[in-house]
Amino acid sequence: MRIGRAGTIDELDGEAWARFATDAGITFPFFRRRVSALTERIEAAIAGGEDVADVAELRERTMLRARLVWQTTG
Repeated sequence: MRIGRAGTIDELDGEAWARFATDAGITFPFFRRRVSALTERIEAAIAGGEDVADVAELRERTMLRARLVWQTTG
């Protein structure tokens, strides 16, 4: 399934996420705030020692994608 017309994870950039937000019928600023809130919850779960499969990989992927979205969209 494509996200914002991106066919691979490597193609997911800020523009793809902005298109995804538009396709989903939400504003991109709202989407960015939601991603930020979810990222904080994931990090809190990790810091709290909750049992999350492949926590290190999940955290790294989440942070890399969040940084990419913020860098490419302002």
